[in-house]
Amino acid sequence: MKKRFFPCIILILSCIGSFMETYAQKGVDNTLFQIEGQVLGKDTGKIAIWYTDALNQPHYDQLWLDQGRFTYAGHIRAVGEVTIVTDLNFRYFDDLSFIRLIAEPGLIKIVKKVGVKKAAISGSTAQIEKEKWDNVKREYTDPEERCFTILDSLRLLDKKNNQLIHSAQIDSLLKKASVYRQKGYKMDVGYIVKHPESYVSGYLLSKLYRQLSIDSVMQFYTTLADSVKLSTVGCELLTKIYALTDNKEFKAKYPLFDPELNKQLLEGTMHNFTLKDITGNPVDFKKFKGKYLVIDIWASWCGPCIANMPAWNELIKKYDNSLIQFINVSIDIDTDDWKQAVTKHNPGGVQLQEPSDFNGLFALYCKVRALPKIIIVDPAGKIINYEGPHPNQPEFKILLDSLVNTKN
Repeated sequence: MKKRFFPCIILILSCIGSFMETYAQKGVDNTLFQIEGQVLGKDTGKIAIWYTDALNQPHYDQLWLDQGRFTYAGHIRAVGEVTIVTDLNFRYFDDLSFIRLIAEPGLIKIVKKVGVKKAAISGSTAQIEKEKWDNVKREYTDPEERCFTILDSLRLLDKKNNQLIHSAQIDSLLKKASVYRQKGYKMDVGYIVKHPESYVSGYLLSKLYRQLSIDSVMQFYTTLADSVKLSTVGCELLTKIYALTDNKEFKAKYPLFDPELNKQLLEGTMHNFTLKDITGNPVDFKKFKGKYLVIDIWASWCGPCIANMPAWNELIKKYDNSLIQFINVSIDIDTDDWKQAVTKHNPGGVQLQEPSDFNGLFALYCKVRALPKIIIVDPAGKIINYEGPHPNQPEFKILLDSLVNTKN
């Protein structure tokens, strides 16, 4: 395995190195992107931006608006997704304050009006290609969106009247929306098959990885052009695949950008991890050897995660922490957001943070692709359940009881 593993790493790193060196020799930084933005209807206040950089490191920054305008500069490799939030009080990731774009090196201009979903974006050919494709899919995305608009209004009406008189209608709308969504996914798959050299195909596959079987995602990934694989979008996609598969042959052929990370994912156990607690001190998981670990992976922005906390807090009081150690690991990028959520909701157990979001080593090792997520680790540090029941489900207590009985 090692004879195949290291040459692949060297090949990828040399390709990336020569890719950057070529443009450095020309006096041009081919990884630099710059954004000039304007938020219409919001003159002051903060906005947030996050993305993965040219070295596959996550970035989260907050910017002050000046008469509604802002500027930003960062580094990506070929193309990468950038997310901008114009209202830091957002509740959901489909909030109207969100701007998602496929950025590429060069100057990108953005104009976003408060309360309007679509932003005007120029300067990125990949973004233009994606917008054209979005227009083709509107025959399915528009009716899906109408279903959710009606659905949300019915939920609000039921909440206002403290009744559930529209539940049947809501269920029907959910089924209709699902049908439209699946048709849109099918179109995206067709696009990927027809355009393996397109950065947009890599982007679409990175959004489909939760909807398709992991074998299908890996197969589509292998068909993508090398230029797509080596881009920031391609590297992010690969980390998502790593979070879902145990296929060692695939991992040997397509190692991650960071060879040390690749080695840790292949050979490490939970006891190899060290994360920081809420005071900023490192917590070595080796201290938990000999115990079962029940780990709740969450984030301050995750509504269902917060909803689980009362049941979590109630149950963990009933178990001896010399047998079972309960741990909350937040994947918040912003440490202040995490600390404020801990103070507000007071989850029980050890509080730790993985500040690299879904792309961090801890999240990858635990195969985190959605939240909330409960994982169970045995006393030797091996994950024995990647998809544990949630605390508000009866199966959660049954699981805890079984761990205690096994330990005894």
